[in-house]
Formats: sequence, C-alpha cells, structure tokens
Amino acid sequence: MNIGSTKSLATRAERDFATALNDMSEMVDSTMFALQPWQSWEMFGACFYAVRINALLVLGHSTATLGDLLPGARMSEETRRISVKLVPSRVVRCAEAFGSLTPQLISNKFNQQEKYDWTSSGCIAVNGDGGAGVDIFFALNDAVTDNVVVFVDQRKRQFGKFQPCHAKEYLGKLSVCPDFLVARGARLVRGVLNCVSLSNLATYDVPHDCFLLSPDESEQFHGTLAYHPACTPFISVNSACKTALKSLLRGTMKAVDEAAEAILTKRNEPSGGFSNSDDVRSFIKFKRLKVDFDDEYAEFLS
Repeated sequence: MNIGSTKSLATRAERDFATALNDMSEMVDSTMFALQPWQSWEMFGACFYAVRINALLVLGHSTATLGDLLPGARMSEETRRISVKLVPSRVVRCAEAFGSLTPQLISNKFNQQEKYDWTSSGCIAVNGDGGAGVDIFFALNDAVTDNVVVFVDQRKRQFGKFQPCHAKEYLGKLSVCPDFLVARGARLVRGVLNCVSLSNLATYDVPHDCFLLSPDESEQFHGTLAYHPACTPFISVNSACKTALKSLLRGTMKAVDEAAEAILTKRNEPSGGFSNSDDVRSFIKFKRLKVDFDDEYAEFLS
C-alpha cells in the first residue's frame, strides 16, 4: 500500500521523507501480524530512524546533535553534543551479519545483487541472520571531523527494574566495530533500548558514546509514534484488536478466530478483561476453545 505519491513534492528532502513514511507502511504496518512481534519492533525501529533523519532534512537541518537525533535517550553531555551530518535515509534488511568482518558493501537480503555502501549512502540496516547483539546499524559522518560515526542499536526485554548492571552488561557486548572502519578511526555509538521495565538508572553515569532508552523515555524519544503498536513488541490482551489477539493464539485458523472473538466478547462484559495469563488459560478451558495461549509477548494493561 502506498500512502501517497511523491511526484508533487517540491524538494528532494520532501520526497525522501514521504518515501520513509511509505517504507514504514509497507515494512511495518502491512506485515505486523505476519511477523513475530520482536521482528516488527525491530523493523519499526529502523524505519523510525529513517523517518527522523528525513524529517530533520525537510525542516532544513543539514546536521544534528545526538541530543536532537535521539531526544529523551540517556547519554553523557559529551555524547549529546556530538554533531553528525544528515543524509537521505532508507531501510534495508541486509544479508550480512554485523560484526568485525562486516564489509563496506552490504547486500539486500531479498535481492543480493543490490549492494549498498552503508557507510555513506544513508542505509539504515536491519542486521542479517546470526548478527548477534546488534539489531540495527547505520553510519553518519561527524560534522566537525568528517570521520564515520557508526550507530548500533540493540533491543532488549529486561524484566524487572532496568538496573545499571544490566546497562553495563548489554553495552559491553556492543563493542565490536567492523575492522575496516576501526582502521579509519571511526567512532562507535552504542545504544540499548529496553521495552519492558522502567529504569533504575538515575544515578548511573552512561559511558561516553552510548545511549540508553527505557519505556519511561519512549514518548520523548518517539513523539506521537510512541503509540504505534509496533513501538513495543508486546500485545495488550485487554485492548488489542482481533488481528493482534490472534497472533497470541495457537491452533487452526477457525479455532484461533473463534477464540479471539470470545476474548473480545469477554472484554466487553461487565466483569471486564483479564488479569494475567492464567486468567486467559482458565477462560479458554472454560469455553472449551481448541487453542493454546502463547503469552511470551502478552501484557495485561487495562
């Protein structure tokens, strides 16, 4: 689905921004319930970076500090002041896995004849299979030195409070940069985004060239897109649409459809929705619904 034609747009920046929005529609909105929730969250994150960068270009910015590019994220003042050059950006799901041997030219996973110089082409890359630790990576140039600044984004589900020990552990695992860029003196900026718990990082000194994001900062970071269903991998049993609910149920198509409809009906009754996973499973058993409830990505917000 195309959300609009780019032909009538006056500037390159406007066309690139519209293209990024179309990519969000095609890569995220149109595939949300065909993918695992964490895959939609990952793809949303990549598309969001492209939308943010292209939006800044539309507004006339040729450079941005990391404080403006990543608002709301926890980082040191030194990191916040890093300024990078903005370039028109698009999302690519790459065939290669990010690591020390990642080449300068990467391939489109779905058409490996397509090659991209991800260090200069505005490529927001979704890491290939087996790329442990990193979910999204891209590069921009330092506005002062012109050296390459590599951004790596890892998405985590840390249950309980997101503690300094967790931040230190996760950031420590993101220290690998491609060898060819290390040789050029590239700067590596490491980011960890946690989708589950509120943080306990008020007294934690985030290391330089790092950023952290927890749910309590999501609205400032994502703006109105914080309310996009793919901005989190979790599905609210008590408010999600029927299609989303079906992704939590396992069984035949007919059985899943009937169970999702029964859950919607239960939510509208005076007794309301569900308190926890056991509540859902008891309901399924009571109604003799022939499905299993997969609660890995279920949540129970009212």
